[in-house]
Amino acid sequence: MKTLRFTFIYSILIAGLVALPFSSCKKDKDEPPPVTVSKGEFKAPRPKLPSVVTSDVTENTTGTSVRCGGTVSLYAGASPVTDRGLVWGTDHNPTIENSPHVHCGAGTGTFSALIEGLIEDQIYFIHAFAENADGIRYAGYEVVSVTNGSISSLPCESFTDVRDSQTYNAVLIGDQCWMAENLNFGSMNPTGDEIQKYCYNNDEANCDEYGALYTWDMAMGGDAQSVTNPSGVDGICPEGWHLPSFSEICQLTEEIGGTSHGGGALKETKFLHWVKPNEGATDLYNFKSLGSGGYNTASLTFGGLKTITYYWTTTGFTYYGDPDRQFRWTMKHWSKFDWQSQSYEDDYIARSVRCIKD
Repeated sequence: MKTLRFTFIYSILIAGLVALPFSSCKKDKDEPPPVTVSKGEFKAPRPKLPSVVTSDVTENTTGTSVRCGGTVSLYAGASPVTDRGLVWGTDHNPTIENSPHVHCGAGTGTFSALIEGLIEDQIYFIHAFAENADGIRYAGYEVVSVTNGSISSLPCESFTDVRDSQTYNAVLIGDQCWMAENLNFGSMNPTGDEIQKYCYNNDEANCDEYGALYTWDMAMGGDAQSVTNPSGVDGICPEGWHLPSFSEICQLTEEIGGTSHGGGALKETKFLHWVKPNEGATDLYNFKSLGSGGYNTASLTFGGLKTITYYWTTTGFTYYGDPDRQFRWTMKHWSKFDWQSQSYEDDYIARSVRCIKD
């Protein structure tokens, strides 16, 4: 999973993780791909080190294993690749010196490996790596919560929120029944126990069109954070529905084929709710992700309408460099890319909410 923010987070390595078993690697092809500077790398390539990119996480269905891999290429004049493989851990920057890893031979081209012995509903950061005589390069990470999935109750169809009589469409994607519209519940000017919602540019018509924006605390409705699948967090969702955990987002990502084109598969097509180019948008699953933007409750500014959207999950973490700064995992889509990013976001930014049927 690709993310544009390469920020260290604080996490605790699971005891004994370095001894976890794994299977042998799978070599897909030998021919090196065209050499490019990939979005998956930490920084611009140096002339002599290998170029390496981490591939999508797949086979995330057992709760104990996932498959991942990488693509390795060389720049002119670089020495041959003598080692390549995967390294993973609960910290966002694992290395082969301090974390479990698997070696997948030598040379350029693509490779993959099944990583086994993982812990269900635990978040892991996985990096491909490649080494030659000049050193080792770690690619950007794929982040995944290992899950065996959950099943929503049926039927999955449009429903009415009894709290305010608003009707929402729903769509079945794999075994999950998702709202096919952004939640729009609450009041722009709440009194008493009413839910605070934000409408882009303080215009109620934008809530009607794009759904409302909520801070993470408001979306959670006072419930404790969760990473399990299902999350068990009702939050501000209608009765019979709940907020998704990061594990549930990972189940969705597995169903749509990974992050590389996941944004395109979920984005609404054309340009009514996205600016051009709305790259790769097919809305293959009728999820109808919209460019709903966000609201910064610290600076009191709106931004990103028709260009970007984030969906809250119930899962958070503490940034290692500043324990007082809280982040929460989100699912993110852009207009100019067809990627889907599972990225972390400040909890004081108001973002969109999609609920899953219990």
